[in-house]
Amino acid sequence: DIEPVDFKFNNYDKWFKVSGLVFGIEETTGKYDNELALKTGYLKAVETREKLDLARKNRKITRALLVSEVANYDFGIGDAGDLFEALIIYTRVLSGYYDSVYNFNLAVADLNRVKASWTGKP
Repeated sequence: DIEPVDFKFNNYDKWFKVSGLVFGIEETTGKYDNELALKTGYLKAVETREKLDLARKNRKITRALLVSEVANYDFGIGDAGDLFEALIIYTRVLSGYYDSVYNFNLAVADLNRVKASWTGKP
């Protein structure tokens, strides 16, 4: 089964400290090295995690719909058309869930890549 990576941070500053990062000041410009890339990567990871949470809820709801349609069909009170429609909806939502997992994992990997360039460690 495809699972999202573990990324439970809700605060950039906390993530920054836990990651062991320190601000590096360039001597010529006085600006922080690549901090914008770090913040952008962090925000992308948080955004895709929120989309993943929504996709997880949608998957749960459509699974319940599918189960109820199967039960209705088994009891003889539902028709085959409704059952197949629920199955189609569930497969589309499941596909969207897996896309959300992929996008979240990719965003966290990109954030780790930027973090590695910041620290100089892979």
